[in-house]
Amino acid sequence: MRQRTSTSRSESPSGRAVVVIAPSSIPEPFVREGRLLAGRYRVVDRIYQGWLAHDERLTRSVLINEILGDGGPAERVRREASASSGLLDAVIFGDEAFAVRTT
Repeated sequence: MRQRTSTSRSESPSGRAVVVIAPSSIPEPFVREGRLLAGRYRVVDRIYQGWLAHDERLTRSVLINEILGDGGPAERVRREASASSGLLDAVIFGDEAFAVRTT
């Protein structure tokens, strides 16, 4: 069953682009094999660190993992961006936040 979502891009305080996806409901796992995230990251496989994906815009492999912690998803992305130099992008879906990193 497909759910309707709306997508918008904003910029985090670190200057990195953040994709915010507002779901109408979340009946199925957001990250799954074959799904295209943020219009560019095609999820290939589930691995122990998260998900292996292919960046279709830059034609390279990336790692996607959930950003856990206290606070809302935007706050978790800000903390992750300031603490980690390997963050390429972030995807927010409802109350979930995902980091995109190089493999």
